[in-house]
Amino acid sequence: MAVNVNFSIRLMASETAAEDLGTAQKSHLWEYPGTLSTGNYLTGTSDNKFDLVWSDTRTVTAAADSLDLYGVLTTKVTGTISMVELCGIFIRNESTTATSRLSVGAGANPAFTGLFGATGDIVICPASGPFVFFAPLDGGGITITDTTADILYINPGAATITYSILLLGRSA
Repeated sequence: MAVNVNFSIRLMASETAAEDLGTAQKSHLWEYPGTLSTGNYLTGTSDNKFDLVWSDTRTVTAAADSLDLYGVLTTKVTGTISMVELCGIFIRNESTTATSRLSVGAGANPAFTGLFGATGDIVICPASGPFVFFAPLDGGGITITDTTADILYINPGAATITYSILLLGRSA
């Protein structure tokens, strides 16, 4: 399977203020990848290359969604995938209710602590917002160890939340 990825983020903000003889304006621009690379990534298992991709839109109701990252996720193109390095997590919380937040993090049995530090650590993906983790360099991602460090939890708390997720990884 060939994997081709084009990834970029662009944030532009402008601020203005009334002045005696006009308007003062300041523009702010933040871009990724900027000068680091082109933002185009090809098939492989070395720097700036990925050979595994998985995506889904899922709905969780008052219980954590347990994603087993080694040997359980399947794609229509390649079947079951086994990541040994997780290089990208892209989550979009589809809820438009401000209090519907997703807790993304390390679960237990087996704990996936590479990104989060310890079992139970989380980051919040707010309603209508994203959570992004991206590590394009080989060895800079999160090591996945079958049966001992491979469960990623997406927890909606007491809510029912639909989310979209895309994972990028390497098989070696």
